Amino acid sequence: MDQADKHQIQGTKKIYLAGLRHRVTRTFGLIVLVTWASLYLPNIASTPRWYGDETITLACGQDLAQGVFANRAVWNTYINPQFCYQPGYVFIVGMLSNLGDGNIAWPRLFNTFLALGIAWTCLFWFGRRVGFTAGLTAALLFLTYEQSVIHFRWVYAHNAAALGILLCASSLTLRKCSRREWQSGLGLAIAAISHPLVLHGGIAAWLNRWNQPKSWIRILLPPLLLGTLCILPIWIWNFSWWWSDLHDLRDFYTGFSKELGAGIQWPLNFWSFFTHDYFHALSGCSLLICLFTPMRPIALTGIVLVALLTQNRQNLPVFYYQAVVALPLLTACLGFSLVKVCKKCFRAFSFRRLIPFLLPTALLIHVGPKVWSSALVSRNDPWVIQSNHDHAQAIDWVNDHTRPSDLVICHWNVGWRLKCQNADLMMCVGWDGLPTFTYEHGLPRDRFRYPADIHKAKFLVLTDIDRIWTLAQPNVNAVLNERSISAWIPVYQSGSCLVLRSRADQPDAKQ
Repeated sequence: MDQADKHQIQGTKKIYLAGLRHRVTRTFGLIVLVTWASLYLPNIASTPRWYGDETITLACGQDLAQGVFANRAVWNTYINPQFCYQPGYVFIVGMLSNLGDGNIAWPRLFNTFLALGIAWTCLFWFGRRVGFTAGLTAALLFLTYEQSVIHFRWVYAHNAAALGILLCASSLTLRKCSRREWQSGLGLAIAAISHPLVLHGGIAAWLNRWNQPKSWIRILLPPLLLGTLCILPIWIWNFSWWWSDLHDLRDFYTGFSKELGAGIQWPLNFWSFFTHDYFHALSGCSLLICLFTPMRPIALTGIVLVALLTQNRQNLPVFYYQAVVALPLLTACLGFSLVKVCKKCFRAFSFRRLIPFLLPTALLIHVGPKVWSSALVSRNDPWVIQSNHDHAQAIDWVNDHTRPSDLVICHWNVGWRLKCQNADLMMCVGWDGLPTFTYEHGLPRDRFRYPADIHKAKFLVLTDIDRIWTLAQPNVNAVLNERSISAWIPVYQSGSCLVLRSRADQPDAKQ
């Protein structure tokens, strides 16, 4: 065989392998797409039930999409303890909510696409670095884990931050070059316009390149620039308010760090997070394994994020939405470790390549029926509204009996779809000059967009979350007692939602 024949055979082999690789990746991509569509699209508007952190985001987003920096009755800087999601994400979900006329399905759909983006990143981005089998395993583990399905249906800025930080860490696993580092910085930039937790991702990125100062600018400059552009309108509008709220937010979380992370408690929080279920126990072990592999940037980022989160949070297993920024990193390392362990321990089995897929298959069988029957229940279910229908009925009734200038005192689970002025009971406490949760230093009257004066309210709406949470917050009962409950007349009830009308207000002619 002459040299020309050898070159022809090698060329044919390369073409065949390239075609095979294309077919495999296309098949893997289709598997990811079908899995995502089957778990994240059915019953998207009804399951899981509405939760306060998503409804307050929608309320703020609806105002922002109309050019108003507000959190209902309060002017909003997007960096205060009441609401610290960044304007980029908030604007997108608010615009989608307005376009859908308050239909929660549209902003929820956007969040499911963030989940698909994470799955694509797992499959194609670091799949190129460690193998597409490992990438597919990681993508399916992420998509089928129940906490992913729940929280990437809800409207959370953490979801966009999770995608951005994963893109950042995944880029650092690829061959070192300036282009990859700029890509890593763009990933952090996505997180920067979504949530302050980008700071944790930035620390992790710096640790991954701590001995390469030339890389720092390429990685950290994009989030700094895009994050600054995102909040620049707020600075131009009222920098002093933004600066004051930034200090309040710092004090808010510093207080939690002193209370919940002092001494030995921080390591205990860290340990508790990784041992609260088998999935996280396996993920914790995989992080340690991956520290000594090409997955090191992802593993180090995951460890840093969890460590920084647990310094002031003991409740991550219950209120898991705060931890979703680290979840894609955990599933990436777990998928990689499963493939490597199975390849090493099951060499004699011809089907060893299929063994890593047993876990995501089991997870799919577990969570699928819950999705398709609208039976998804989160770990923090006591704080989730118990009936979307009851709330929707109460909202429709209040809308039918109010004008845009009327004031309604209600939880934001109701207020986000009202067409009139509204404020929650804690805003009423702030209006009266008293401290309460997230208003620890009170709130000056000039920070109010319109008066949150309970004496001027037409309706007071009490819901399930008010009975188990709002009424227990400092000084809320003091404000209610100031105006005796006898000053209110029950006029409508839908399940757990009770609407009361002020005796001082004349019956509406529409009634």
